[in-house]
Amino acid sequence: MNQSLKIQSMKTLVVSIRSLIAFSFPLAANFEGTRRKCGSVLMGVFLIGFTLQVCGEVGPSWTVRALREQAESLSVVELPAKAAEIISDSPEKGRKRLAVRIVRVFLKERHSLAPSLVGSICSAAPDVSVVVTAEAVQLFPESAYSIVKAAVASAPEMAVSICLQASIAVPDRSRQIVNAVRRAHPSAVTELIGVVTVLSAARVEMVDAAIQSTRNRIGTSLSNVPANLNDFRDNNPPGQQQLRFPEGMEVTENLSGSELINLFDRIRRELLRGDDNQFDDDVVIERYVQ
Repeated sequence: MNQSLKIQSMKTLVVSIRSLIAFSFPLAANFEGTRRKCGSVLMGVFLIGFTLQVCGEVGPSWTVRALREQAESLSVVELPAKAAEIISDSPEKGRKRLAVRIVRVFLKERHSLAPSLVGSICSAAPDVSVVVTAEAVQLFPESAYSIVKAAVASAPEMAVSICLQASIAVPDRSRQIVNAVRRAHPSAVTELIGVVTVLSAARVEMVDAAIQSTRNRIGTSLSNVPANLNDFRDNNPPGQQQLRFPEGMEVTENLSGSELINLFDRIRRELLRGDDNQFDDDVVIERYVQ
């Protein structure tokens, strides 16, 4: 049963319950001994019906199956806007997970749609731009340049985090990713150079501590210590040299400080070398629409 049928069935149930209430009150009036009890029961039924109606009108539950139905019912050119709409209307809690799910489902067998879809999502919900871009470049690493360029152009305030997280996702594409940021948001390059210079010059112990602190922020650590978001030093142990990754980054368990230092140093060298490698512009979606 698709989502629209579920909601319609819920509304039909509500109407039936209300009709039952209207019919039952006159009958209850003929039985003085049970009138008060019937009134209480009927009021409870009314509240249940009202709750069901509210739940039915909140919106569909975006399971993988529901998203597949959406992807199949819409044309390719409609999917980016629909993805942005779904994420914008979703509660903040769980929004990143939903955004990643949408990328996986909507882009299945729709390679050319990746830049457009990611750009639309990032524009509507910059808070999910980092994870959405990282997921998309993992799915289509050969399109890393176009995907990152679209993401940064749509959420320029997240350019540094988008670049670093996308590079973590597909290290072999760091050159394309750096050039995409350079093209989409040139003013972010100075900030990006400063960040990666600090990170690539840090000691391994400092980066390992920053990794742990990042895991604390996103709730994946066993010792889930909340970070002070106003303190660049974050919550690393007192007396230890401090380091914190930019907002939005999530470092996976299988990466070590030494690996990240090497990756950040590669990014720094790419930035300092300049844009000496040309890449194709974003894929024009109209070319692929039948």
